[in-house]
This record gives sequence, structure tokens and C-alpha cells, in this order.
Amino acid sequence: MPSRTLDTALRDILHHIDLATKFSAGFDRASFKLDIKTVYAVTRCLEIISEASRRLPDDMKGGIRQHRDVLESKWHEHFGN
Repeated sequence: MPSRTLDTALRDILHHIDLATKFSAGFDRASFKLDIKTVYAVTRCLEIISEASRRLPDDMKGGIRQHRDVLESKWHEHFGN
């Protein structure tokens, strides 16, 4: 995999983690669920993170899967679904 693709994938992942964090800041579970624009924005960030993670080499994906599992668990714990 060319380093440019790897660099781009990692930048995409970090950028969209940052965006999702900023978009969801200040919301509790109830207010987040009611703000459909924020729900869609954060959901789209998570989709982009998922798409970018597919461009990573296999040896990097194991650690990312562990982090993703923790994030998904926290997401469901805090926001439901």
C-alpha cells in the first residue's frame, strides 16, 4: 500500500474523530437523539472512519478493531441503539 494512501486514511480517521467529538460535545443522550442534524453528522463521520479504516494494512486493523469495539460500546452506552 503506498504511503500516500495510508497517510490519507489515517488523516481521514483522525479528522472525522475530531469532527464527531466536536459535533456531539455538550449533548446528553436525550438532547442528542432529538437533534437530527447532529445525529446525521456524527453518523456520517463514523461511516467515513469505517470506510477509511478499510484502506489500512491488515497489520494495523487489529488494534483499530479493539478501539472501534470500545468506541461502539461507549456510543451505545451513552446514546443508546
